[in-house]
Amino acid sequence: MTDIAALRASPLTPSEIVLLNGEAFAPPAGLSDALPLLASGQTVAAPALARALLAAAFLAAEAAGDLRLEVRPKPTPFGVSKVRVLYAEPGDEAESARSDRATWPAPSLEARLRPLAAALREVALLAAALLEAEAPNPWHHTAEIVQRQLAERGLLATTEVVRFGFVKAQAYRLPEATRALAAQAPVAAVKELLEACQRGRPEVWAQLGQQIDAGLRARLKAGPAPVPRKSDDED
Repeated sequence: MTDIAALRASPLTPSEIVLLNGEAFAPPAGLSDALPLLASGQTVAAPALARALLAAAFLAAEAAGDLRLEVRPKPTPFGVSKVRVLYAEPGDEAESARSDRATWPAPSLEARLRPLAAALREVALLAAALLEAEAPNPWHHTAEIVQRQLAERGLLATTEVVRFGFVKAQAYRLPEATRALAAQAPVAAVKELLEACQRGRPEVWAQLGQQIDAGLRARLKAGPAPVPRKSDDED
């Protein structure tokens, strides 16, 4: 059984634990999908890591009572379709409003999920909303959003760098105090959170991965339109 109390007690949220211990949740990088990890310096497959950290956020929010994940047929204007979709229903409002109830640190993916679920419901739409904007590489952008949230809470240091000779961007550095937090984080509890869903609710697990992928692909920024080439007849 997942130790949700241990996850809520950690200064790092489950999605942040996945990011900072990425080698435990994603395979080594291929030739074109490498994402460097701040803690170890290793590179892992960006799509797998993005999927794992978003899955951890959804499942942790559910375990804490913020959400309820359900697979059911999707309604359409013409009735209920045969397509089954994973929905994230908001948790009980009275339970969420309890003054003694622990809350996720903000900003974090976990803290944003329940308010977003109140309006969006479908997991694919929620995953896209968490990314906030289109990006040339949504999988890397997912990791960058978590890094930015950690920096806003003082857990990562930032420096401004210039890329491609003119583009200003933020680079992140892992302070020793946060490195220690990542090393002491309940990685086993996060892994059990993911594995318990995979074992006990295979349809939810399959839909969770598929809809996270769909939400990220929806944020893929299209490149510039190709310039039509002149034909020989037009010369």
